[in-house]
Amino acid sequence: MENQPKCRIDSPLPLFSMKTKHLNFLALFFLCWISFPILSKPGISLNTDPFELSSAVPNSVGESGKTKDDVDFSKEISFPKASELGQELSSLVQPIMTYLLAKESKASDCKPKPSQIGQSSLLEELLFGPCQFSRYGDLYSIAPHDLNAYKKQLTNKNPILVSFLNYENFAESKTSEIYSKESGSLTGLTPLVLVGYDIDKSSFKAWRPIVKQSEDSFVWISFPLAQKLIRSAYFFQTRSLPNLVSEKEAIRLLEKNSDAEFLLESPNRIIASQGDWSDRVRVQWNSVPNAIGYEVFRKRKTDSKFQSAGLSRGSLFEDLGVQRETAYVYQVQAISENGRSKVSVLSNEGYASPVSKDSKKRIFITGLKATTGNYFDRVELTWDLPSSPGLEVTVFKWSPIFKSFKSIGKTNKTSFSDPKASKTDIEVYRVGVESTQESYSNMVTGYTRKEGSIEFQVEKPTVSKGQFRDKVTLSWKPLPGAINYLIFKRATNASPWKKLTETDSLQWEDKEEPLSTGEYSVSAVFEKNRLSIPSTPDKGFATMLASKSLASPTPESLAVQEDYSKQTVNIQWKSEKVDSFQFYFRELGSNSWKKWKEVSGQLRSAQLEFPESNELIYVTMISKSEGFVDSAFAQPTLMALYSPLVDTKKARAFGESPISKFSGPWTAMYWDGKSSVRPITLEILSDEFSNSVELRWNQKSIFKGRMILEGTVLEESGKWKISVSPDADAIQADVSDKGILPEKARLSFVRE
Repeated sequence: MENQPKCRIDSPLPLFSMKTKHLNFLALFFLCWISFPILSKPGISLNTDPFELSSAVPNSVGESGKTKDDVDFSKEISFPKASELGQELSSLVQPIMTYLLAKESKASDCKPKPSQIGQSSLLEELLFGPCQFSRYGDLYSIAPHDLNAYKKQLTNKNPILVSFLNYENFAESKTSEIYSKESGSLTGLTPLVLVGYDIDKSSFKAWRPIVKQSEDSFVWISFPLAQKLIRSAYFFQTRSLPNLVSEKEAIRLLEKNSDAEFLLESPNRIIASQGDWSDRVRVQWNSVPNAIGYEVFRKRKTDSKFQSAGLSRGSLFEDLGVQRETAYVYQVQAISENGRSKVSVLSNEGYASPVSKDSKKRIFITGLKATTGNYFDRVELTWDLPSSPGLEVTVFKWSPIFKSFKSIGKTNKTSFSDPKASKTDIEVYRVGVESTQESYSNMVTGYTRKEGSIEFQVEKPTVSKGQFRDKVTLSWKPLPGAINYLIFKRATNASPWKKLTETDSLQWEDKEEPLSTGEYSVSAVFEKNRLSIPSTPDKGFATMLASKSLASPTPESLAVQEDYSKQTVNIQWKSEKVDSFQFYFRELGSNSWKKWKEVSGQLRSAQLEFPESNELIYVTMISKSEGFVDSAFAQPTLMALYSPLVDTKKARAFGESPISKFSGPWTAMYWDGKSSVRPITLEILSDEFSNSVELRWNQKSIFKGRMILEGTVLEESGKWKISVSPDADAIQADVSDKGILPEKARLSFVRE
């Protein structure tokens, strides 16, 4: 046979060892056998992505942005020739990463090594392959059925790597034609790179690995067939790699970025609860660095405009103004003293149920982060506070050997250290609460630091804002390897940045006039007077009140709890006995405190009416005693004050659920990753009058129940989740129930 593979006789196995000759002969036979479908078919053959790993990759659903009618950036990427490709996925991905990083990254130094490509998946090669591309960017997935998400990333010129069901006639397709119908035998999965699309052609342009140099490496694939045959899709958002700078360069960077220095990232991974409560929807998101609060916006699924639903001090919000069995989507905006971020991507569809499920509600962990080269001997993990503080969280790490996440520890804190992290490879983590329904965080990648590497930026310093009469205080976290720290300051927006001082401490007190308002930034100093790039600046100011005699004791441990039903706030504090306490508040962006309320010095708690409405404000207090001057301000605490937005819109009796429009049969191709492929039929039967739906999987009924008004997702927790694409032209099903499929899988359905 012309294409039959040849087994190498220079195998590293000692074939004729007296003790192991039978075992090694079988091993050699096995290696030759598994290589047959890989080497006898054109292109690169992949295994299916492990469902547990692929389902943990952050999803791009809900990203905002316009799309174009046609996009084609295929000529901007230098794809390898057939003679350079071989069977190595690394040689396919390397030019993509080089392109994304503008050819300035160390990724271009990666030398592809031979890999057992037929025994791994696209995702495993991207994460654990010889070049470890996740060190240079963040990996995201796209739901295979979501054409809009593909178009948005391609409009931004982000190449998309997909694993594609490879049929025999695919190798014969030409660039001049549109590949719109599969035929022949299924030969496996092949990786493709989407580099454009054309609305008039209703097709994506893809680069494919080829074996013969004469073959055309580009092909057009119709939208419906792409939805049907793409099994997984990923793209990178690259991270910049800064360098050490001089003092002059640091000041120049501060001046250059003066207009953008306070910009906040948009919150991401917005999660809305689905039926866990009967009277609310709980919304969670990943916390944003340097944000002090958030504003949450809500709309019904079919409404055109968002409305402000309220404010939050942390990355959790409970929307008490919703109607039951009605789908809502949310957006979140991060807020700082100096401005706001862009609004976030859309959340999933959230809703309240007729009956609360408090006994088994899902607990989501958001904001998971892993250190990337911060430490030589460990990886540190942190995450946002869970829904129930003190709840035990399990930390998982991916095992490439067992193809699953394995528990490496439990904690009731919001941090965890992995001292057994690899010294050479990346590690993949996620966290979750095992005692509740299955709901784990997205995965994150982390790795230890290589010898000689350093950190490039100090975290944003903590700067006092009016707590002190005659000074501004700064504090910051250390950078490994730093000798000293430089503090930069500018007094006003119009004045230039200047070096204020150099110190070997992690804190500083600024008593230099003027203290009314100043902006501060910190750089770490390394050997040869090289600096890290300046930290994100922050504003600080002092309260200029003269005080030279003994002062009253300053209240401590100021804690607040808002009561939105009564529009009051409960405040608790600690203090020595005094005559009275005075409360002050400050609006964001203001340097002055306004007097709010005075209470007896005998109290250590008080219930006060909101001083403002729909605002994030700081509250502080002073103590007053006869014969003493007023105390210094207590450490300010943020309050989120708002009136809940109540949805009073009347629901129609029927017809508000878009899923009722998708009744009929849908088909998908299920491949077990080996040799078997079979069609799957999903039939949706809906009754608009009773607002009910029935799902039949291969003519077997798997669900009967009510639909959520305006919803596009059906789910039976722990078994399956079915979602309809934004254009209503495809359906995605995530199946975990082995009574439906023999193993967990993600399928894309198109109309029959």
